[in-house]
Amino acid sequence: MQGSPLPAERWAAVTIPTLVIYGGAGPVWSRNAAEALIELLPHAERRALEGQFHDLTPDVLTPVLEKFFLD
Repeated sequence: MQGSPLPAERWAAVTIPTLVIYGGAGPVWSRNAAEALIELLPHAERRALEGQFHDLTPDVLTPVLEKFFLD
């Protein structure tokens, strides 16, 4: 959140599939932070929720989570 790069070694050991979700209506720094994390995690999936930010609605979030956990 302060613009400092994430240390790569901190995330290198994460081997489980990881879902990184960010809101398409959020500020650029939020999207950049999510994208930086996606680049560091070896098994990360990205989901941008267009028109959303922190106040996600269940009808938008639920299908994304179901797909990730049930597929």
